[in-house]
Amino acid sequence: MKSKIVENWLTKVNELTFTIPFSQLLVSQGHKVVHISSQGPLEQGKDVISVAPDGMVHCYQLKCGKINGRVWGEIKSEIDQLVELPPKHPSLPKEVEEWEAYLVTNGSIANPTARDIYDYAESKKGKGHRPLKTMVGGELVAAFTEFYDDFLPVDALDLQIFLEIYNQNGDFELDTQKFKLFFESFFQASHDVSRQRKVESIRASIVLCNYLLSLKHEAENHLGIIKGYVLLLASIYEFCDEHKIAGRLWKDSESLVYEAIEIQFRRLTGELQTLPDGYVQRKYGVLSEVVTHKIRCSELLGYISAFKSYYRLRHGQKPEISETLDSLTSSMIEHRALLGEVFIPYFVNYIADLHHEGKEAEAATHLTHLVVALSNSHLGEKRGLPSPYYNLTESVNWALGRGRRIEEDFQWRSHSMHALTLMSAHLGLRDVISSLWPVISRISREEMIPNEPRDYFFWRMENGTLYSSFPDVTQSWAALQNEAAEDYSDSLPETLKDRKFFLPLFINAMPHRFNHRFALLLLNKKQA
Repeated sequence: MKSKIVENWLTKVNELTFTIPFSQLLVSQGHKVVHISSQGPLEQGKDVISVAPDGMVHCYQLKCGKINGRVWGEIKSEIDQLVELPPKHPSLPKEVEEWEAYLVTNGSIANPTARDIYDYAESKKGKGHRPLKTMVGGELVAAFTEFYDDFLPVDALDLQIFLEIYNQNGDFELDTQKFKLFFESFFQASHDVSRQRKVESIRASIVLCNYLLSLKHEAENHLGIIKGYVLLLASIYEFCDEHKIAGRLWKDSESLVYEAIEIQFRRLTGELQTLPDGYVQRKYGVLSEVVTHKIRCSELLGYISAFKSYYRLRHGQKPEISETLDSLTSSMIEHRALLGEVFIPYFVNYIADLHHEGKEAEAATHLTHLVVALSNSHLGEKRGLPSPYYNLTESVNWALGRGRRIEEDFQWRSHSMHALTLMSAHLGLRDVISSLWPVISRISREEMIPNEPRDYFFWRMENGTLYSSFPDVTQSWAALQNEAAEDYSDSLPETLKDRKFFLPLFINAMPHRFNHRFALLLLNKKQA
């Protein structure tokens, strides 16, 4: 039955969906993957380049479906590049004289075309080029089943949840809670196995993640895919922290996930550029409803800003599309909405990005707007804002008075105000905080403190304590500045101490884990 599950998935996906799982299969086979196509124009006919355990370079051109005479004719120029042009990559020797060239399809090759490909390979070999090899769907199903069959869900409940996630409409918002809890349960099943088996479970999780996101890929739901990969990484990091699994054993798989995230951000940006005014129209917007438009702009603003910070922290430079991203965010910020504390990390990421870009005045202005808006939401007959434990849809429905009724009282309680106050102290906004202090000092500061830092990665923090306290009515500005200047690196889970680049993405995908420690680490230029 499990092989049928693999076959059902593998034979339906397109090459864009197929690339990361195929790369993970190569890693499981002992290869080091050095290049994955950016999913734009083909790069010398090579979608994936890897180095096998014996040191031989392997180059792959990935296709989907049945390859017949028509398809072969359409792709032949790409195959010419695959077998004729030596692979070039910083991780490879300057001159690669020999390499294995593969045409891979998750379908089949028609009989007459198979003979044409054989004759083509012999002809190229006779002319001193690399002979073309093929890999078809049946071989792929066998390989994926060999390495990952044991990790597919068999328990009735697990299988039901797996299929519910998989079958969710690709255009819908990813059910982040259900998705994250599935992978927490998945890794829980590998707690009492050997270290090698634990590493294999990490590799398998990437294939399962891609399987579950198949319909998101089909619908080109880029944000849904990004969220899924971020939540997977959070689960992997907790698992590795708990079992002290050395990074060298799973860094190749981790790199594939980040490659997948970067691919989706590039595709998202390309899509936004093709839409009128980058998803921001002056009247009503492309999503037809004013509120929906503002929500979409706020979420995109948060993720694009997070990507810029992530890229700068991980790669030490701006992304190549930085100017395009700046243009998009400068439009989106004008159409933002604050309908719950789940939105706060989006704006914090934007402010942090401005701060690191040296745009201090803009950062201060937008932080002031945010602190004022959150403060004002508690005044008079207003009800505060839903806590970040309520997702985006629940928060919006609460604000609009529709959907299921939420009985919880949010007035004079906040999980975010302390973070915004200390960010203000960090940026020197003394007059702003002073003028708002009579309101801020009435708002209870709430925060879930984990027993161990790795517990931040759990969707539900079973081992932790909810702290609630009020600021001093007469607060010293110097004390606030001292608190804002502290180094909070020790509060991070072990895996994040040298992966601070994950924080911007993490607080967007799991906003109920946002706190003043993470906010100040994002703002601190020395830490960043």
